[in-house]
Amino acid sequence: MYLSIRIRYSSYGLKQHDVTETELVYNNLSPNYTTRLNLEYCFEEKQIITTEM
Repeated sequence: MYLSIRIRYSSYGLKQHDVTETELVYNNLSPNYTTRLNLEYCFEEKQIITTEM
């Protein structure tokens, strides 16, 4: 099975940062799913985290 994780972190739409898989595990954002999963979290500062598996 091939599993790829892409994280896009945008703050106010001005910049994007890559989040490593280690940080995903540290933040408990890496569920053990075998199907494609899209999660979006909207925070107070309009920060969006999108995960694709």
